Amino acid sequence: MANPLIPNKNGGAIMGLMSQARADRIRREGSPYYTYTPAIIVAAANDYIWLSTQFPLSQKYAPLDWFEIVNNSGENLIITINGNEQLIVPAATSRRSDLIPIHSFNILNNSITDTVAGEVVVTFCRQPMSADKLAREGR
Repeated sequence: MANPLIPNKNGGAIMGLMSQARADRIRREGSPYYTYTPAIIVAAANDYIWLSTQFPLSQKYAPLDWFEIVNNSGENLIITINGNEQLIVPAATSRRSDLIPIHSFNILNNSITDTVAGEVVVTFCRQPMSADKLAREGR
């Protein structure tokens, strides 16, 4: 039987231990915030992003599970998460959610006028695990 602390020729045992340690740290600490500010969104048009493409460094924290959208424009928006979960964001409001893992994000301008660049800001992250959840898992 191989000693789990001694790496095999490819470093597999050590890499497995480091991966678990990193996963535990990500669960405890979460991820950095990733901010997306779309350019002008034309009336009745979409702005669609894949988080792994827009934020390549976020892949090591995937899936991100929290977002906040701030709509400072005069236009109503409809956001679609992962192609099926929809949320309406009226003009001059903000919304946040941590209900599902996020892989893709679509913003639809549901008004007859265009948004102005900088009026819509979306922030994503992977939330750290709460102290209660950590205690329940014994970590």
